[in-house]
Amino acid sequence: MSQNSFVVVVTLLAGLFVVLYKKRAGYRKNLNFLIEKNQQLLQEKDLLQAENTRLEKQHTINSRLFSIISHDVRGPLHVIKGLVSLLGQSEMTSDDLKKYCRVLTTNLEASIHLVENILQWSRSQLNGIHSQPFHFDLALVIEEVIEQLHTQASNKQILVKFIQVDLRTKQSLAASSLVRVYADPVMIEIAIRNLLTNAIKFSKSGDVVIVGTQSKADFIELFVQDKGPGIAKEAQVRLFQMDSPFSTTGTANEKGSGLGLAFCKEMIEKNGGTIRCESVYGNGATFFFTVPKSK
Repeated sequence: MSQNSFVVVVTLLAGLFVVLYKKRAGYRKNLNFLIEKNQQLLQEKDLLQAENTRLEKQHTINSRLFSIISHDVRGPLHVIKGLVSLLGQSEMTSDDLKKYCRVLTTNLEASIHLVENILQWSRSQLNGIHSQPFHFDLALVIEEVIEQLHTQASNKQILVKFIQVDLRTKQSLAASSLVRVYADPVMIEIAIRNLLTNAIKFSKSGDVVIVGTQSKADFIELFVQDKGPGIAKEAQVRLFQMDSPFSTTGTANEKGSGLGLAFCKEMIEKNGGTIRCESVYGNGATFFFTVPKSK
């Protein structure tokens, strides 16, 4: 090969190398751009999925909240409707009239109280469930809920008792003793109402339902105990699940949404507590939940 030909070949090879190098650099640049774009799209996808999950959860929470509480609102209203119809259709003594007026007042107060809770809750929960804790007397809240559900219990001839237990002596204390806790009182009241409503629902005529508190190291443990049919072990694992709620009819064929316990669990946990159930099928059930003590 002549010297000129060799120079031409070398020049062509060098030019080809430069062209290939530039193309390779361009490919690498494009590849890096595509990788960055892909990572950006993946991040945006994750953000969209997270936002979609949040919105779905919020929708489920809101629907569940109104489903549960509206059930409690309808109960007193039906009682009021029945009593008003009775007052308008029959003659009764002044003692009977006073008795029914007391029942009407109790149910009206319970309905107003629940509606106020719903409105307050709705305003505070527009951005999701958030606990708004402060110090309050848990015993007063328990007594208020028992009073609100008095008609429901008495209609089934069920007695609801409130006790406080000293864990050291295992003896009952005066139910009027202060039980100071730090939590969201609206959430705690709704949780107590749901548990007590369930206990009444599954109790039969003549039964006694116990609502109690016991003081532990850093928290107060509240329990609601009934002597109803109990809960089978295989059903207990579903009690607090949101995706597959557990529901059965009560002793008077009362129906429920099956979402109350799952929602109770969420509200209790939002306040730093836990909830659990102890039950032997055929021998009643006891539900426990904890609330932080006031410091």
